[in-house]
Amino acid sequence: MSEEDPDAVLVVLPSDQAVQDADEFHRALSLAVESARAGDAFLTLGIPPSRPETGFGYLEAGRETSPGVREVVRFVEKPPLADAERYAVSGNHYWNAGIFAFSVRFLFSEMERLCPDVLASMRAAWAARLAGDSAGFDAAFRACRSISIDYAVMEKAAAVRTVRSACGWSDLGSWEAVLEFRGGASGRSVLSGPAIEEGGSGNLILAGDRPVRLLGLSDVVVVDSPDGLLVMKRGASDLLRASVEKSLAEGRK
Repeated sequence: MSEEDPDAVLVVLPSDQAVQDADEFHRALSLAVESARAGDAFLTLGIPPSRPETGFGYLEAGRETSPGVREVVRFVEKPPLADAERYAVSGNHYWNAGIFAFSVRFLFSEMERLCPDVLASMRAAWAARLAGDSAGFDAAFRACRSISIDYAVMEKAAAVRTVRSACGWSDLGSWEAVLEFRGGASGRSVLSGPAIEEGGSGNLILAGDRPVRLLGLSDVVVVDSPDGLLVMKRGASDLLRASVEKSLAEGRK
């Protein structure tokens, strides 16, 4: 693509996310693409936080550079709760969804400046692919430093801008996020399958083949699946992650 059209705009979209308002998402993404095509900058969608969230990365927006587009002052990676609470009401901090738009030319120029070794490996892999050299491609790929585009380029780039998008975005990365995406909240439950709730609220109950009955409990997650039964208090995603990682580590011993 760089040889055919160096000014082509690429859009990076993680595959495991969801949005509720497709029209708003398309509007914001189209504006980001137009801005990326017009100037030398990386564009990212900024999602207004709906709650204090310590598991997401944030970006801080500064001055407006064009209608609907603001400069990114800095990125903040998974802040402590006190900062996340402040960001949720600041109006200048957004969740970083990892959705980017940029021209190929600007990407290569910034990689040449910030991570030339990664760019060299990428070019070597591409040359091997064109030559039909699968072994050379594999060797170049394996030799490339393992680093995300966020750390290698975005957080150090000369210009990063953001387009605000209240599109009902969710990374679906926690049961709290699943509850919110499906319309639940404190005081409002989400039930799926043969699930019954009495005397409680704010619960997420995903029943499988068996009936699940939850009595007198609020803000609880119950997920019944063929692989096992999960019962956890809402907001305990960090404990769940640590528990799973511990089980996996013990299984490898």
